[in-house]
Amino acid sequence: MGTGYTRNDTANNIADGNVINASDLDGEFDALQSSFDASSGHTHDGTTGEGAPIEVVGPSQDVVITAAAMRPKTDDTVDLGTSSLKFKDGYFAGNLSVDGNITLGGNITLGDADTDGITLNSEIASHIIPDADDTYDLGESGKEWRNLYIDGTANIDSLVADTADINGGTLDGVVIGGSSTAAASVTTLAASSNATVGGTLGVTGAATLSSTLAVTSNATVGGTLGVTGAATLSSTADITGNTTVGGTLGVTGVATLSDNATVGGTLGVTGNTTLTADLTVNGNTTLGNANTDTVTITADVASDIIPSADSTHDLGDSSNYWANAYIDAITTTGNVTIGGDLTVTGSLSAGDTNITDVGNIALDSISADNNTIAINLTDNQSSALDITESANSYLKFVTTNSG
Repeated sequence: MGTGYTRNDTANNIADGNVINASDLDGEFDALQSSFDASSGHTHDGTTGEGAPIEVVGPSQDVVITAAAMRPKTDDTVDLGTSSLKFKDGYFAGNLSVDGNITLGGNITLGDADTDGITLNSEIASHIIPDADDTYDLGESGKEWRNLYIDGTANIDSLVADTADINGGTLDGVVIGGSSTAAASVTTLAASSNATVGGTLGVTGAATLSSTLAVTSNATVGGTLGVTGAATLSSTADITGNTTVGGTLGVTGVATLSDNATVGGTLGVTGNTTLTADLTVNGNTTLGNANTDTVTITADVASDIIPSADSTHDLGDSSNYWANAYIDAITTTGNVTIGGDLTVTGSLSAGDTNITDVGNIALDSISADNNTIAINLTDNQSSALDITESANSYLKFVTTNSG
């Protein structure tokens, strides 16, 4: 409380018709001077001598101050400070409502505890850039944001997601199932370089490979595996369903087929091929590409062996004979040349033909269908025909020149 002004002439000497002493006037002027002192004058606090409270200020009383508020006399007319003359600090215990724009030039701290909340009803018209790289998070392990909508590029050093639905784009340098195995369901899987699958690659639909597929472990294909180029298998391939190869299938290791396999083009195998089930070949079959190749048949042959053209193909050749032939009956339309002995345990029927260049013949009996047997002997032979029993000669024909 300052020095207020109250009437100093309590005796009312300064009045009409009275003699006014100088001391009375001096006391009144001193009291007025004290009430307007710059440091100790009256305070307008409404108490006696202090003057009434000042509720309006400004050249047009533009600012109104009451016990509850300090407000402008007219809405949207008075500023607090200017662009060059600003208040220092502002302290508010309640709410702050601003209808216009807010420009804050310094650091901003929103909230003083994690129980405080920030509600954004407006849209953000600028970038949101952290003060330091790789320092601050969006959310935390117990409080996660729900959905994230981005039209551009998301540059993320490390992404951990419970599920990921990626509808386009590319994945560069990505390892799927690095910490724990997982299933990948894809419509189209395109690999422009090498693709390595350390575990099981399960494909339930069609798989199209335009380059090389290298499988170092087991591969299970539940649907159709279509290969339009070359396929090289360096390990074991187990196929339990139907397999259709439209191009070249090159197998350098072991290939095991437990079901049907259909090859529409050329099946090229550079290593060994073991078939544990039936093999059905509907087209032409060529075994070997040189006479140094061999074909080994361990199984029994359960069908006829018929040449594709009559009197065209041989069994063996002049320098490569078969060892023994076990045959129930032989029917031939050409000549038969026997280089060694001919032993017949049954009957030998020659028909109406000749037996020439005969060596020794051991017969139990001989008969002719027309009771005539013609034996042609060579001239100038001392023993053209010798009929013997063991070492004993019973009948010997000696021939001389018939001319």
